[in-house]
Amino acid sequence: MIARLIRRTFWTAFFAVFLVFTGLETVFRLFDTLNHEHADYSAYEIMLVTASALPSRLYDHLALIILIAAALGFGALSKTSEITIIRAAGVSRKRLVAMVVAALSPVLLASIILVQFGIPHAEQLHLRLVDQPDAVSTAHRLWTRQAGAYVAYDVTPAGRVVSRTALQPDTESHTFKSVIVSGAGDADLEGRVTFQANRLMTFQDAFISSHETTQVVIDATEYQRLQWMGTEPRALPVTALWNASTYLKSENLNFRHHEQLFWARILLPVNLILMIAVAAAYSVGSTRQVDMGQRVFTSVLVGLIYKYCSDLVAFTVYLLTWPPILAPLVPVAGVLLALVVWDQRDRFRVSRSSVA
Repeated sequence: MIARLIRRTFWTAFFAVFLVFTGLETVFRLFDTLNHEHADYSAYEIMLVTASALPSRLYDHLALIILIAAALGFGALSKTSEITIIRAAGVSRKRLVAMVVAALSPVLLASIILVQFGIPHAEQLHLRLVDQPDAVSTAHRLWTRQAGAYVAYDVTPAGRVVSRTALQPDTESHTFKSVIVSGAGDADLEGRVTFQANRLMTFQDAFISSHETTQVVIDATEYQRLQWMGTEPRALPVTALWNASTYLKSENLNFRHHEQLFWARILLPVNLILMIAVAAAYSVGSTRQVDMGQRVFTSVLVGLIYKYCSDLVAFTVYLLTWPPILAPLVPVAGVLLALVVWDQRDRFRVSRSSVA
């Protein structure tokens, strides 16, 4: 009976808050799409670009959504005195939090599954749609060495390779003796990429010769590494984030952004549980002392403070080259410490009132 009441109350609160955030994010993303520098979209493309951006943005706000929903749920139970009856039945605050976590467990499970299979694909679609008007201007260049040549790939934030340039050095004269310029590459079913419109330019003493050359092909492993380095980290699944950070670390390249994002996504379910505990810490009580509006305002304020503090810690960890796992772990530890202090304060208040 109690579990059914909690499920109904908190799922209603969650859907209400989720719909509000979805509406707000839809408006914000719609304005971003219309104000895009190279925007020349049809009405259908505007809807597609806006919709494909929503999953990633809502995922970023999930901790705040859970916090506000939990505060609304606890507040609704307090307003009808149902939470007083639940507490009188012998349900402690910790057990109550555990029951709410169990009721909202599908959200926690979805936050793990979707960040591997759903959200990154939606973000990749969004980046591809944004890149379409002018893919070359949004691409950034990645340099590598292949068979003695210096090779530059232009990769868009969506992971699409738009061009390849290979410079073959002349070891005797310390100059370049030839350049192969290739157009966009197309991946086959096996992951190999074949570049089109390949043109070889050879440098002679008095002239430069230019002619078309054979197709240039790179294997699936090399193409996957290019995608790891070129794609926006937020558009990569969790497993790809870990593989990318491991590869970048082995090549003495900057791996910190990928690994920080990996740990942030892995520890998100822990953050969601802590947000429910935070909401229970200040929301379980009589509405005569604190009304529903104050509870919602406080939950929004606490959530924003937590988000901005988390961003500040992540930036500090990145800047000071500390272990990337500290970026999500320090805010979690801070919330745990605050909850312990709050619990000790409540126990002290109860013991003092019982003595009196």
